[in-house]
Amino acid sequence: MPRNKQKNAARAAAHRAEKTSELRFERKISAALTGCTSHVDRAINHSANWRCIKDTEQAVNCENPKYRKVLNEAGRTINAKQKTCGKSSPPRGII
Repeated sequence: MPRNKQKNAARAAAHRAEKTSELRFERKISAALTGCTSHVDRAINHSANWRCIKDTEQAVNCENPKYRKVLNEAGRTINAKQKTCGKSSPPRGII
């Protein structure tokens, strides 16, 4: 790792640690002032519409095109190859 990346990674780790410590401190202060934790507060305030609000996004289902419905009438059963020009040999799919 070059020096710049090491410095950036160390700076980012320090920033992350500082943010998490600030959030923990804020949670402690709010729990001390209100007398309940954030989980209890959230359960009390949002209990009526808990089915409507979703915090996480829905997962996106990506379908593999290999499993899609075959649109032509013969399906994927035909495996024909073009006969080479100028030779008297049968088509390749037969032999």
